[in-house]
Amino acid sequence: MDTPSAAVQAALTQLLASSEQNRAVSLDDIGEALGSAAVSVTDIEQLFTALESAGRTITEPGGLGAEAKLKAVVTAVRALRAEGGGRPTLTTVAQRAGLGIPDVLSALHLLQVMQR
Repeated sequence: MDTPSAAVQAALTQLLASSEQNRAVSLDDIGEALGSAAVSVTDIEQLFTALESAGRTITEPGGLGAEAKLKAVVTAVRALRAEGGGRPTLTTVAQRAGLGIPDVLSALHLLQVMQR
């Protein structure tokens, strides 16, 4: 696995500190910690893995449509990669998928859980 970017390292430090007592990190917290940093899908996966390795639970809003959001995100990532733009950023994926950042984070987390 690649070394996490400075933005991911900073977000991880902030999230670990703020979740020390309850051991839970919401997807909204992750979005806020990353702010407008240009992070890739790989960066997000590294952040999820690091948080879970540190004993944190990632929480996400429930509701219907998780599979549809996942399909939109996967389709967007594949299209962006096929266009040769390198590793797509979270913002680029969200724009292409027509979703908000929290929805993309939720879809990526679902994908990571499904791959276990």
